[in-house]
Amino acid sequence: MIGQSEPKTMSITKNQPILILDNRSDHAVNDSLRTAEIYFYRPKKFTNSRPEIIIGTVEPDEVIVKLKNGRWYKAEYAQLGERTFVAGVFVINPKTWDVNIEEGRKYYFRCTVINKSFKVMAEIEFVDESTAKEEIRELKEQKSDLLD
Repeated sequence: MIGQSEPKTMSITKNQPILILDNRSDHAVNDSLRTAEIYFYRPKKFTNSRPEIIIGTVEPDEVIVKLKNGRWYKAEYAQLGERTFVAGVFVINPKTWDVNIEEGRKYYFRCTVINKSFKVMAEIEFVDESTAKEEIRELKEQKSDLLD
């Protein structure tokens, strides 16, 4: 199930390991590891192009990528089940997407920066595969935050 959610109170679950395998070649993926592919992309814009967009989850509080303008990023995501994704900082930007991450599936999120009443805000939205593939074609792959 995918949908936007309003801010909510969440409890923190201890001893729940988080694993995100990025697409750098120095990370080996175990064939028996259950993952889903999540693509985050940011269409190239001239206005508001400077800041990176921090993409992460609300609980557990994790940063997946700091997405650059005109780039796409693929994460092999091993934290299956219900996840709430946010662009930017959750306290500042309460607009999120709830997704039930299932093994073997692919998910696509478009990330943008918009002006909202004198504030620059990051937005994330779920996109269907055909739209995402069309828009990603013109972008460059972002290997990680440290490379490029």
